[in-house]
Formats: sequence, C-alpha cells, structure tokens
Amino acid sequence: MLFRSSDADHPTEAKDVQLRDALHGVLADATTPEDAMRGMEELLRSHRSPSGDPLDAACIHGEEYGTVSASTVQLDEGGGITYRHAPGRPCVTPFATVQVV
Repeated sequence: MLFRSSDADHPTEAKDVQLRDALHGVLADATTPEDAMRGMEELLRSHRSPSGDPLDAACIHGEEYGTVSASTVQLDEGGGITYRHAPGRPCVTPFATVQVV
C-alpha cells in the first residue's frame, strides 16, 4: 500500500520543494494570467518525482491511494477570482472554469 506518514506540505519534503520551486518558475516566466494558469495546471498533471518515489509526484496513481482531482485559483488585481477544477486525475481530466459567485 502507498502511504506516507509525514506531514503534508512540509517545507523540506522533496515533493513540496519541487512544486514550490516549479511554481515560482511558472509565475516568474508567465507573461499573462492565462500563461500562469496553464503553467500551474501543467504542474498538477506532472508524474515527475524528485526522489523516484511515486508519492513525490504531483499526480499520483495507485490502487489504494492517488490523486482524484485538482484545482487552481487565481486572483486578479481587482479582486476577481478565476477558479478551475479537474474533477478527476489532472493528467487525463481537463480543467474547466467554475463559476464563482
């Protein structure tokens, strides 16, 4: 069974370091809000693992444990919100904009 006993979102975990660094890169390279959103969604589709452990990938496939959905949120300068959601594994399920009221 795939299981990890450490805290989620721990600042020194290989997965968290990889995703945080990649997110900083996406945001630094994006020239439009749409570029940033596409980059964030691409990160969430990734099966790349910095350690070789499949649990260190953003999109995890396992028989008993795995990624079941993904979301991105973006706030604009005027306070507008763009919320996009993939209601399944993001590597095979398209992200769609969800109306925020």
